[in-house]
Amino acid sequence: RVRRCKGNKKAYTAAEVMQDKPVPGAAEALRRLREHYFIRFLTARGSYEDPFNVTQTWLDLKGLEYDELIVVDGPESKVAHLSADSILVDDFTLGHEKEEPSINQKFIDQLTSAGLPFIQFPLGGSWDEIMTSFNIEIKK
Repeated sequence: RVRRCKGNKKAYTAAEVMQDKPVPGAAEALRRLREHYFIRFLTARGSYEDPFNVTQTWLDLKGLEYDELIVVDGPESKVAHLSADSILVDDFTLGHEKEEPSINQKFIDQLTSAGLPFIQFPLGGSWDEIMTSFNIEIKK
C-alpha cells in the first residue's frame, strides 16, 4: 500500500489501511501465542488517519486476537512500552515507499543497548518462520 501510493498521504488514510491483508498465518499464530502471552500491538502510526481507531477496527475485522493496542508516533517511541519481560516482534524496516525498505538499525541498537528482547519478523515472511522462537507449534 505505501509503495503503491509512493509514500503519498493517501497511503495512510483509513480507506487504504482497511484494504490491507494480514500476514499469512497471523490469526492462528496470535491465537496460539495468546494462550501463553499477553499480546500487545505496539504500532508506530503517527502519520495515519485516526491511527488508534482505524488500527483497532482493522485488527478486529481480520480476527486478530490481542489484549492491548498502543499507537506511537515513531519506532523509537515503542521503547517506553517495553521491558525485559516483554518480547517485541517487529520487522524493523523503514522506507516502505521504496522498492527495498531498509533496516532500522538505530532502533535495533537502541533495544540491544537497553537489554530489551526482540525477534525480527522477516519482511514478506510468515509467522511460521518465527513461531519456533516461542517454542509453540502452529496447528495446520
